[in-house]
Amino acid sequence: MSLQGKEINVLEAAESLSVNQTTVRNYLRKGLIRGVKIGHKWRISENSLRSFRRPFYTRNIPQLDEKVKMTVAWTVSAEGTISINARHSVSPHSHRFRACPIICVSNTEKEFITRFWSLVVVGGIYLHKRLKSGKNVWTWSLRSVLGCYTLLSEIKEYLPIKREQADLVIKFCESRLRHLNKPYTDYEIALIKQVRFLNSKKYNARRLSMDSLDYKGRIIRGNSK
Repeated sequence: MSLQGKEINVLEAAESLSVNQTTVRNYLRKGLIRGVKIGHKWRISENSLRSFRRPFYTRNIPQLDEKVKMTVAWTVSAEGTISINARHSVSPHSHRFRACPIICVSNTEKEFITRFWSLVVVGGIYLHKRLKSGKNVWTWSLRSVLGCYTLLSEIKEYLPIKREQADLVIKFCESRLRHLNKPYTDYEIALIKQVRFLNSKKYNARRLSMDSLDYKGRIIRGNSK
């Protein structure tokens, strides 16, 4: 089988999709991405990767109704983070520099995190850390360019705080989708720095009033009514 357009390897495909190399190989074996195996190595069509990204993620991120969007947005604002993870030890202009958008929500109640996951469907849950009190901190996270772009676009207008971070991450994702497998632009690097700055600020004057929306109760009850 011949491939059309530029060919890339498994590592490059994994970095573009913000997944690990094992996941990319699984996609190849299932036929979700077009590729040719030469010996023990895969060669992947960049055109196939482009066409794969949007249908895969938009199929898994459901259209959320207004009440669910509000619940998800308040949960991310109160319990979560909207950021761009980057390797600060590497120069942004180095070919080894990597940056990935991330949305995460953490809580000591596993049921709460699991219920939240059932609302957004995408992402994954892991045990983040154990506190000195003995309690576990569970985290839901979404780490992909198109996944973060799609979810943030859905909930941005409902975010009581962190809307600035959401705007910047959306712009970063839009730029990355236009520059697949390309070096990071000065514009993207500037966006990364702006998000980092916003997340370092103390929003003492903008604390959320949890009484104004029972987001935890809605999630634990398994609905958004």
